[in-house]
Amino acid sequence: MKKKILFILAAALMLSCMLALSVSAEADPNAAYYEKVYTDLKGNKFTIYEKEGDAYYPLVWFAYDIMGVNEETGEEVVVETKYVKARFEDINCYSLEPSQGRFNGCFYTYVDENGAEIELNTKNLVVLNLRAGTMAATYNGSKRQNGTNITVLTIETNRTDVFPGWNRIEAVYIPHTQKTVGSLSWSTLRVCDIDVNHPIPVTIGNKAFQNSKLEELFIPGGSKFDGNSNFQGCTSLKKVVFGEGFNAALPGYLFDRCSALEVVYFMGSEAEMDALSVATNNNGYYIKATKISATEYEALTEKSGAYKVYDCTPCLAFNNGVHTASANRTVVGNDFFSSMSVACPCSVEGCTATVAVGTIEPLFTNQLGYSAKMFGNDLALVCAYSINKEAINDYLVYVPDFDFGILAAVNNVGDGFAPNPEAPNVVDIAFNNMANDYIEVKLTGIPSTQRDALIAFCLYVTVGDKIYYLENGVTAESAYGVCYNDFAE
Repeated sequence: MKKKILFILAAALMLSCMLALSVSAEADPNAAYYEKVYTDLKGNKFTIYEKEGDAYYPLVWFAYDIMGVNEETGEEVVVETKYVKARFEDINCYSLEPSQGRFNGCFYTYVDENGAEIELNTKNLVVLNLRAGTMAATYNGSKRQNGTNITVLTIETNRTDVFPGWNRIEAVYIPHTQKTVGSLSWSTLRVCDIDVNHPIPVTIGNKAFQNSKLEELFIPGGSKFDGNSNFQGCTSLKKVVFGEGFNAALPGYLFDRCSALEVVYFMGSEAEMDALSVATNNNGYYIKATKISATEYEALTEKSGAYKVYDCTPCLAFNNGVHTASANRTVVGNDFFSSMSVACPCSVEGCTATVAVGTIEPLFTNQLGYSAKMFGNDLALVCAYSINKEAINDYLVYVPDFDFGILAAVNNVGDGFAPNPEAPNVVDIAFNNMANDYIEVKLTGIPSTQRDALIAFCLYVTVGDKIYYLENGVTAESAYGVCYNDFAE
């Protein structure tokens, strides 16, 4: 339906994405771990917590082999591997130096389906969840200390002269109390899980993970390396994340033979990354990695070689770049002739990314620009707009203080100016602007002596106290105007 009418519209618009974060803080520091499962290379799955009622209990998994004899060769062979789970609170722990919080090993008596007792110990460990943070029933050498709670500050595994070795261990979950991570250079180790919310810095010990099968590692800000060769020979290591505030030196041989390295994430600025002291001896896999920002890295369609990425967000480091939308939605943009996105901040604590969650189609279309009346004695200009009422209603969901209109005013300045619809020298007509899909406006009464006069003759949108002028297909904060001769000629 066509209406030849002069009108106004005012609107209040949110123009930029609000960056205030909606923080999803967990009161329980272990909540994110309750559903975690470790999966070994054979596809066996090991839960690290067990729920009973409303309580969760950290688990330890052991493995032992049932042996048999090969009838053809007479050799002793493994017939079956049995896996046993136990609650951490039910196992007995070794601590050579309780005052230093050392976890040196453990043992557990398991009763099988036939009633036979099987003694399991550190050499049978497959998955060790230490997130409880304390050892309850401990041994100091051969002296038992029942009921003594010892805080786990470090794991010491090199005392096989006193305690059983670690022959099967694949996954260790580090407690929040732990200050030192070292002596974990087992060839079987695939996971050393340091919580992304680890509350204290840790010291990564000399040759801590040397020749392990570790695939990724998070190192909290404030942490440091002791000695060197900490990742040396970790040929499966793909990803390392340095937490916010990390500024320690990277020692020699740190990335020696880390041939699978794909990305080192740095949750700090480029300047902070550049300020790191990096030993040049046998750290080529890190030194030669391509330095790039997180935004640039996420935009890559193909990633080849190794990268060191600064300004990394938690979502990129720990969730493959997938952000979580919050409820704080807003419209991004102020071009009412173009599509505008609906966005919100990511709800993950520490992430400053903006998440696009929708699109609003252009609210207006400038139909055919301007035209001049070429007959009769009076001078006139005509312009027309299509109004997308559905898009405007979508927009009003996020920007309820929105309106629009049409004005006409003579530009006596010559340059861009900002006519106020309420000024006495501005033509402004109130009307029901959402009643029509198409509006054609004719400006008449232009004096013949003013054929070259600039006249702002356009749609306008108000956003709170701000006014935008939609002139000749362009949204701007000032108008310029058109003159009759530009079109009559």
